[in-house]
Amino acid sequence: MLVTDIAALDSVRNMLRGASQADRIAIGIGLHRAEERCIPTKPDVARRIGDFVAKLHDGSVLKGYFADQDAEMAPIPGSSAPSTANNVPAGSSSNAGLMTGEWKTELADPFKPVPLPE
Repeated sequence: MLVTDIAALDSVRNMLRGASQADRIAIGIGLHRAEERCIPTKPDVARRIGDFVAKLHDGSVLKGYFADQDAEMAPIPGSSAPSTANNVPAGSSSNAGLMTGEWKTELADPFKPVPLPE
């Protein structure tokens, strides 16, 4: 509903007055999902939802809002984790990244050819 009518935020504020803690957490989750859905097509609406959540100063709503955000970033159980430069096994090629050395504090040769994945 928030995606189509941002004026519904006033109704959300009124609902929070009589809501239980579990309901407030669920409302926080819903607000985060509405904000995420608006980002690609209606960034101004997404910003207003984020501002609304921040101005509520309601710990339970924030708990749900950030729990949904964390769940979105967590890997799905059973799926393979995305490979990154930090997942290079020990003893692999020294030109696997831009930093070298034992503590990765030395700059590698930027002109050295980059190995292609096999």
